[in-house]
Amino acid sequence: MIHLTATFRLYKSMRIPLTILSALCSLSSLLSAAPPNILFIAIDDLKPTLGCYGDSIVKSPNIDKLASQGITFTNAHCQQAVCGPSRASILTGLRPDNTQIWDLKTKIRAIHPNIVTLPQFFKNHGYTSMGIGKIFDFRSVQGHIKDDPKSWSAPYTVFPENPELEYGLANKEFVKKVRTLRAQHPKLSPRKFLTDILHGAPPYEGSEDVPDDTYDDGRIATRAIEMLNSLASKDAPFFLAVGFKKPHLPFIAPKKYWDLYPQTTFKPNPLRTPPIGSPSYH
Repeated sequence: MIHLTATFRLYKSMRIPLTILSALCSLSSLLSAAPPNILFIAIDDLKPTLGCYGDSIVKSPNIDKLASQGITFTNAHCQQAVCGPSRASILTGLRPDNTQIWDLKTKIRAIHPNIVTLPQFFKNHGYTSMGIGKIFDFRSVQGHIKDDPKSWSAPYTVFPENPELEYGLANKEFVKKVRTLRAQHPKLSPRKFLTDILHGAPPYEGSEDVPDDTYDDGRIATRAIEMLNSLASKDAPFFLAVGFKKPHLPFIAPKKYWDLYPQTTFKPNPLRTPPIGSPSYH
Protein backbone atom coordinates (compact mmCIF):
# COMPACT_ATOMS: atom_id res chain seq x y z
CA MET A 1 0.00 0.00 0.00
CA ILE A 2 1.22 3.49 -0.77
CA HIS A 3 1.36 5.60 2.33
CA LEU A 4 0.05 9.05 1.46
CA THR A 5 1.01 11.60 4.07
CA ALA A 6 0.76 15.36 4.27
CA THR A 7 1.03 17.94 7.00
CA PHE A 8 0.03 21.36 5.78
CA ARG A 9 -0.86 24.61 7.52
CA LEU A 10 -2.78 26.76 5.06
CA TYR A 11 -1.82 30.32 4.26
CA LYS A 12 1.49 30.28 6.14
CA SER A 13 2.98 29.96 2.67
CA MET A 14 0.29 31.92 0.78
CA ARG A 15 0.53 29.59 -2.24
CA ILE A 16 -2.50 27.55 -1.45
CA PRO A 17 -4.97 26.13 -3.47
CA LEU A 18 -4.71 21.69 -10.37
CA THR A 19 -4.45 19.03 -7.87
CA ILE A 20 -1.32 18.21 -5.82
CA LEU A 21 -1.07 14.82 -4.18
CA SER A 22 1.83 14.57 -1.76
CA ALA A 23 2.77 10.90 -1.81
CA LEU A 24 5.42 9.41 0.40
CA CYS A 25 6.18 5.79 -0.36
CA SER A 26 7.08 4.28 2.99
CA LEU A 27 8.62 0.83 3.31
CA SER A 28 7.70 0.81 6.96
CA SER A 29 4.04 1.14 5.94
CA LEU A 30 4.34 -1.96 3.81
CA LEU A 31 5.76 -3.90 6.72
CA SER A 32 3.52 -2.45 9.41
CA ALA A 33 0.64 -4.52 10.72
CA ALA A 34 -1.42 -1.39 11.40
CA PRO A 35 -2.91 0.31 8.32
CA PRO A 36 -1.59 3.86 7.88
CA ASN A 37 -3.72 6.95 8.15
CA ILE A 38 -3.89 8.92 4.91
CA LEU A 39 -4.19 12.65 4.28
CA PHE A 40 -4.92 13.55 0.65
CA ILE A 41 -4.48 17.23 -0.27
CA ALA A 42 -5.89 18.75 -3.47
CA ILE A 43 -4.98 22.30 -4.50
CA ASP A 44 -6.89 23.96 -7.31
CA ASP A 45 -4.82 25.44 -10.17
CA LEU A 46 -1.48 25.47 -8.36
CA LYS A 47 1.43 25.31 -10.80
CA PRO A 48 4.86 24.05 -9.64
CA THR A 49 5.94 27.63 -8.91
CA LEU A 50 7.19 26.60 -5.49
CA GLY A 51 10.52 26.59 -3.71
CA CYS A 52 10.68 22.80 -3.84
CA TYR A 53 10.53 23.06 -7.65
CA GLY A 54 13.28 25.66 -7.80
CA ASP A 55 11.23 28.85 -7.89
CA SER A 56 13.16 31.70 -6.30
CA ILE A 57 10.28 34.15 -5.88
CA VAL A 58 7.43 32.30 -4.25
CA LYS A 59 7.55 31.86 -0.49
CA SER A 60 6.28 28.34 0.21
CA PRO A 61 8.06 27.15 3.37
CA ASN A 62 5.49 24.59 4.46
CA ILE A 63 5.07 22.87 1.12
CA ASP A 64 8.88 22.91 0.79
CA LYS A 65 9.18 21.25 4.19
CA LEU A 66 6.66 18.62 3.19
CA ALA A 67 8.58 17.97 -0.03
CA SER A 68 11.85 17.61 1.87
CA GLN A 69 10.33 14.78 3.90
CA GLY A 70 8.95 12.85 0.96
CA ILE A 71 9.08 12.50 -2.80
CA THR A 72 8.78 15.35 -5.30
CA PHE A 73 7.66 14.29 -8.76
CA THR A 74 9.46 16.31 -11.43
CA ASN A 75 7.92 14.65 -14.49
CA ALA A 76 4.25 14.54 -13.50
CA HIS A 77 1.55 15.73 -15.87
CA CYS A 78 -2.09 16.73 -15.63
CA GLN A 79 -4.32 14.10 -17.24
CA GLN A 80 -6.66 16.72 -18.67
CA ALA A 81 -6.49 20.49 -18.66
CA VAL A 82 -10.03 20.94 -17.29
CA CYS A 83 -10.74 20.56 -13.58
CA GLY A 84 -13.65 18.10 -13.58
CA PRO A 85 -12.12 15.53 -15.95
CA SER A 86 -8.72 15.70 -14.26
CA ARG A 87 -10.17 15.19 -10.79
CA ALA A 88 -12.38 12.38 -12.06
CA SER A 89 -9.28 10.70 -13.50
CA ILE A 90 -7.25 10.97 -10.29
CA LEU A 91 -10.10 9.84 -8.07
CA THR A 92 -11.04 6.82 -10.17
CA GLY A 93 -7.58 5.77 -11.37
CA LEU A 94 -8.78 5.85 -14.99
CA ARG A 95 -7.61 7.98 -17.90
CA PRO A 96 -10.10 10.55 -19.22
CA ASP A 97 -10.66 8.46 -22.35
CA ASN A 98 -11.82 5.65 -20.05
CA THR A 99 -13.91 7.76 -17.70
CA GLN A 100 -15.38 9.61 -20.71
CA ILE A 101 -15.46 12.75 -18.58
CA TRP A 102 -14.19 15.52 -20.85
CA ASP A 103 -16.24 18.51 -19.73
CA LEU A 104 -17.65 20.23 -16.65
CA LYS A 105 -21.16 18.78 -16.73
CA THR A 106 -20.95 15.02 -17.26
CA LYS A 107 -21.59 13.00 -14.09
CA ILE A 108 -19.09 10.27 -13.30
CA ARG A 109 -21.72 7.81 -12.11
CA ALA A 110 -24.02 8.54 -15.04
CA ILE A 111 -21.44 6.71 -17.14
CA HIS A 112 -19.92 4.44 -14.48
CA PRO A 113 -22.61 3.82 -11.84
CA ASN A 114 -20.63 1.09 -10.09
CA ILE A 115 -17.17 2.65 -10.26
CA VAL A 116 -15.11 2.58 -7.06
CA THR A 117 -13.45 5.88 -6.28
CA LEU A 118 -10.25 6.32 -4.27
CA PRO A 119 -11.98 7.39 -1.02
CA GLN A 120 -14.64 4.72 -1.58
CA PHE A 121 -11.95 2.05 -1.88
CA PHE A 122 -10.57 2.95 1.53
CA LYS A 123 -14.07 3.12 3.01
CA ASN A 124 -14.76 -0.37 1.68
CA HIS A 125 -11.63 -1.61 3.44
CA GLY A 126 -12.34 -0.47 6.96
CA TYR A 127 -11.27 3.17 6.76
CA THR A 128 -13.24 6.18 7.90
CA SER A 129 -13.37 8.20 4.68
CA MET A 130 -13.93 11.94 5.14
CA GLY A 131 -13.61 14.96 2.88
CA ILE A 132 -13.68 18.73 3.09
CA GLY A 133 -13.36 21.54 0.55
CA LYS A 134 -13.03 20.76 -3.15
CA ILE A 135 -12.01 17.18 -4.01
CA PHE A 136 -14.37 16.12 -6.80
CA ASP A 137 -15.51 18.85 -9.12
CA PHE A 138 -19.08 19.20 -7.86
CA ARG A 139 -20.39 19.29 -11.42
CA SER A 140 -19.05 15.76 -11.95
CA VAL A 141 -20.93 14.30 -8.99
CA GLN A 142 -24.29 15.01 -7.34
CA GLY A 143 -23.70 18.67 -6.72
CA HIS A 144 -22.19 21.14 -4.30
CA ILE A 145 -23.85 19.67 -1.20
CA LYS A 146 -24.36 15.94 -1.81
CA ASP A 147 -21.02 15.42 -3.59
CA ASP A 148 -20.53 11.62 -4.08
CA PRO A 149 -22.18 9.88 -1.09
CA LYS A 150 -20.72 6.46 -1.97
CA SER A 151 -17.20 7.84 -1.45
CA TRP A 152 -17.58 9.08 2.12
CA SER A 153 -18.35 7.66 5.54
CA ALA A 154 -20.19 10.83 6.59
CA PRO A 155 -21.85 13.74 4.79
CA TYR A 156 -19.30 15.75 2.86
CA THR A 157 -18.15 19.09 4.30
CA VAL A 158 -18.25 22.00 1.89
CA PHE A 159 -17.74 25.74 2.29
CA PRO A 160 -19.33 28.18 2.53
CA GLU A 161 -21.73 26.29 4.78
CA ASN A 162 -24.12 29.24 4.72
CA PRO A 163 -25.11 30.05 1.12
CA GLU A 164 -25.89 33.61 2.17
CA LEU A 165 -22.17 34.23 2.70
CA GLU A 166 -21.23 35.07 -0.86
CA TYR A 167 -17.70 34.94 -2.22
CA GLY A 168 -16.42 32.58 0.50
CA LEU A 169 -16.40 35.17 3.29
CA ALA A 170 -16.58 34.19 6.95
CA ASN A 171 -15.38 37.15 9.05
CA LYS A 172 -18.54 38.66 10.57
CA GLU A 173 -17.52 42.29 10.22
CA PHE A 174 -16.36 41.82 6.66
CA VAL A 175 -19.54 39.91 5.79
CA LYS A 176 -21.56 42.78 7.26
CA LYS A 177 -19.61 45.24 5.12
CA VAL A 178 -20.13 43.14 1.99
CA ARG A 179 -23.86 42.79 2.60
CA THR A 180 -24.20 46.54 3.11
CA LEU A 181 -22.39 47.20 -0.15
CA ARG A 182 -24.45 44.53 -1.90
CA ALA A 183 -27.69 46.19 -0.78
CA GLN A 184 -26.45 49.43 -2.29
CA HIS A 185 -25.86 47.75 -5.67
CA PRO A 186 -28.77 45.30 -6.07
CA LYS A 187 -28.76 45.34 -9.88
CA LEU A 188 -25.17 44.28 -10.30
CA SER A 189 -24.54 40.63 -11.08
CA PRO A 190 -22.40 38.74 -8.52
CA ARG A 191 -19.45 38.86 -10.90
CA LYS A 192 -19.78 42.59 -11.55
CA PHE A 193 -20.22 43.25 -7.84
CA LEU A 194 -17.07 41.26 -7.08
CA THR A 195 -15.18 43.07 -9.83
CA ASP A 196 -16.41 46.64 -9.55
CA ILE A 197 -17.21 46.98 -5.86
CA LEU A 198 -14.98 44.49 -4.06
CA HIS A 199 -12.29 44.66 -6.74
CA GLY A 200 -11.97 40.92 -6.32
CA ALA A 201 -12.20 39.32 -9.73
CA PRO A 202 -9.01 39.11 -11.78
CA PRO A 203 -6.48 40.34 -11.12
CA TYR A 204 -6.92 40.03 -7.34
CA GLU A 205 -8.50 41.06 -4.05
CA GLY A 206 -5.85 41.75 -1.47
CA SER A 207 -6.97 44.95 0.19
CA GLU A 208 -8.69 43.52 3.26
CA ASP A 209 -6.58 43.18 6.41
CA VAL A 210 -8.58 40.26 7.78
CA PRO A 211 -7.85 36.92 9.50
CA ASP A 212 -7.10 33.80 7.45
CA ASP A 213 -10.53 32.31 8.15
CA THR A 214 -12.26 35.25 6.48
CA TYR A 215 -12.04 33.21 3.29
CA ASP A 216 -12.92 29.63 2.46
CA ASP A 217 -9.40 28.20 2.38
CA GLY A 218 -8.56 29.46 5.86
CA ARG A 219 -11.75 27.93 7.17
CA ILE A 220 -11.07 24.68 5.33
CA ALA A 221 -7.61 24.47 6.90
CA THR A 222 -8.91 25.12 10.40
CA ARG A 223 -11.72 22.60 10.02
CA ALA A 224 -9.37 20.03 8.49
CA ILE A 225 -7.07 20.26 11.52
CA GLU A 226 -10.07 19.71 13.80
CA MET A 227 -11.10 16.69 11.72
CA LEU A 228 -7.56 15.29 11.85
CA ASN A 229 -7.45 15.55 15.62
CA SER A 230 -10.86 13.91 15.94
CA LEU A 231 -10.08 11.08 13.51
CA ALA A 232 -6.70 10.44 15.15
CA SER A 233 -8.41 9.74 18.46
CA LYS A 234 -10.46 6.91 16.97
CA ASP A 235 -9.43 3.28 16.58
CA ALA A 236 -10.29 2.99 12.88
CA PRO A 237 -7.74 4.17 10.30
CA PHE A 238 -8.81 7.20 8.29
CA PHE A 239 -8.60 8.66 4.80
CA LEU A 240 -9.05 12.44 4.94
CA ALA A 241 -9.25 14.43 1.70
CA VAL A 242 -8.72 18.18 2.03
CA GLY A 243 -9.33 20.35 -1.03
CA PHE A 244 -8.20 23.99 -1.19
CA LYS A 245 -9.82 26.34 -3.70
CA LYS A 246 -7.00 28.79 -4.36
CA PRO A 247 -5.03 29.92 -6.29
CA HIS A 248 -7.92 29.38 -8.73
CA LEU A 249 -9.38 32.68 -9.91
CA PRO A 250 -10.45 35.06 -8.54
CA PHE A 251 -7.22 35.72 -6.61
CA ILE A 252 -8.44 36.42 -3.09
CA ALA A 253 -6.42 36.32 0.14
CA PRO A 254 -5.83 38.49 3.23
CA LYS A 255 -3.73 41.59 2.63
CA LYS A 256 -0.72 40.35 4.64
CA TYR A 257 0.01 37.73 1.98
CA TRP A 258 -0.19 40.16 -0.90
CA ASP A 259 2.20 42.41 0.99
CA LEU A 260 4.87 39.68 0.75
CA TYR A 261 5.22 40.33 -2.97
CA PRO A 262 5.77 43.62 -4.84
CA GLN A 263 3.49 43.64 -7.87
CA THR A 264 6.45 44.36 -10.12
CA THR A 265 7.87 40.94 -9.18
CA PHE A 266 5.39 39.12 -11.39
CA LYS A 267 5.03 39.40 -15.14
CA PRO A 268 2.66 37.58 -17.54
CA ASN A 269 4.08 34.51 -19.19
CA PRO A 270 5.19 35.39 -22.73
CA LEU A 271 3.63 32.15 -24.04
CA ARG A 272 -0.10 32.89 -24.07
CA THR A 273 -1.37 30.91 -27.05
CA PRO A 274 -2.27 27.21 -27.30
CA PRO A 275 0.43 24.83 -28.55
CA ILE A 276 0.48 24.24 -32.30
CA GLY A 277 -1.82 21.35 -33.20
CA SER A 278 -3.62 21.27 -29.85
CA PRO A 279 -7.37 20.58 -29.97
CA SER A 280 -9.87 23.25 -29.04
CA TYR A 281 -11.99 22.92 -25.92
CA HIS A 282 -15.77 22.88 -26.35
